[in-house]
Amino acid sequence: MNRPISLLTFFLCFSALTGLVSCERETPVSPIQPATELPQTVGLDDEILVVASKKYTLVKHGTKTLAYTADGKVKKVTFSPGHYIDYTYEEGEFRRVFTKEYNDNKLDVATTYYIHRAQAAGGQTYEPTPPAGAYYKNYPDQCYLVSTEKYMHYKQGDEVIKTEHLYTYNDKGQLARMDLSNFQGTYYPNKRIDFAYNAAGDLTKATEYNAQNVKIRESTFEYTAFGDPILNDRNAFNPEELQVDPYVTVFGKYSKHLARGKKQEAFAPYSLLSNIYYQYAINGDGYVTKQDTYTLLNAQLILSTPFEYTVTFPRIVQ
Repeated sequence: MNRPISLLTFFLCFSALTGLVSCERETPVSPIQPATELPQTVGLDDEILVVASKKYTLVKHGTKTLAYTADGKVKKVTFSPGHYIDYTYEEGEFRRVFTKEYNDNKLDVATTYYIHRAQAAGGQTYEPTPPAGAYYKNYPDQCYLVSTEKYMHYKQGDEVIKTEHLYTYNDKGQLARMDLSNFQGTYYPNKRIDFAYNAAGDLTKATEYNAQNVKIRESTFEYTAFGDPILNDRNAFNPEELQVDPYVTVFGKYSKHLARGKKQEAFAPYSLLSNIYYQYAINGDGYVTKQDTYTLLNAQLILSTPFEYTVTFPRIVQ
């Protein structure tokens, strides 16, 4: 869908129609209105059933369908009948997330996320059990290493390409650096992505450097636009700058608000890769039901992503 209007005209219209365009209000997914108090009912043996507030579970994101385990973890993301990702989890002292991506029902990528041994950026060692008071003890979902095996399918057999990337965090438990040097090969200490945040704790920049410590690429995120209010992000997916599965959210507290714009630039030589903004439809409970992506230059719609949920009212026996 093209909108052939000038940038200035678009900005003026966008600002005047803030409530209608940038954050459209929709009918809530569930026809039942959210309860302002927790209603209680007396059950058998005088047990009290407390009906908790609504729980939203994302089951469709764009063209992808999500399925979950009984305890609420993602267990499968399906792109098409032959293209899907399976998720398994290892709990305990050494936590792990394992993903296996299949295409045409053949294993393409196997990834292991190593969790809960994060160290502050610049740290030298990793401790399997964080000491009492360690900052990252308060951020249990932190992945410090991602190990990937990519299977190249040839007639003569499969070739496996292995990579390992290290992730470190700042003293607020936010992802500070992704080490892009492949630990399976020659190590280049300067090859990395650095992450920066605003005062609200939202990711504002992801800056990539090559092995010679030269900035080669940068993504900049904006969270306000044309006077619109900042919007809470109730579905915190990993941004593509993390170079990981968006649904394996084990990388600290990198963002809690919806991004309104994103600019991607390349350097040496300079080029503007993309400059886009996002427009959301949000239901009465504050959940995104649609994200539209537009080019900033000519306000052209380039992608529309629907969000679908199941809504439940968990019961707790007291």
